[in-house]
Amino acid sequence: MLLKEVVTFEAHRSPCGSMTERYNMVADRFHEAPRAAFRTEHKHAKDRFQLLFKLFEIEEVKCASMPWTEESLNPIEELLVVVVEDMKGFSERTVEKIMKRTG
Repeated sequence: MLLKEVVTFEAHRSPCGSMTERYNMVADRFHEAPRAAFRTEHKHAKDRFQLLFKLFEIEEVKCASMPWTEESLNPIEELLVVVVEDMKGFSERTVEKIMKRTG
């Protein structure tokens, strides 16, 4: 549920200076959900998302090293695949903008 809110508010690819604001919106929306199992704040929401992201990347590397296994993703993993691709594209575009500015 927290992951969906991060994606909804695009907090995972916030421009510099607006990350805290976006993660605050994520936490507020998360609290409105009737199934919210815990209370959170912007820093906890960001840390929890980053942990989920890192764990997913580790799992991806592990699965890539075992080509004989058939991959079956659950809905959260499918969403994480989209988020990972989105974050990589965002990072590449950000680097390109910086390189254009510096010359």
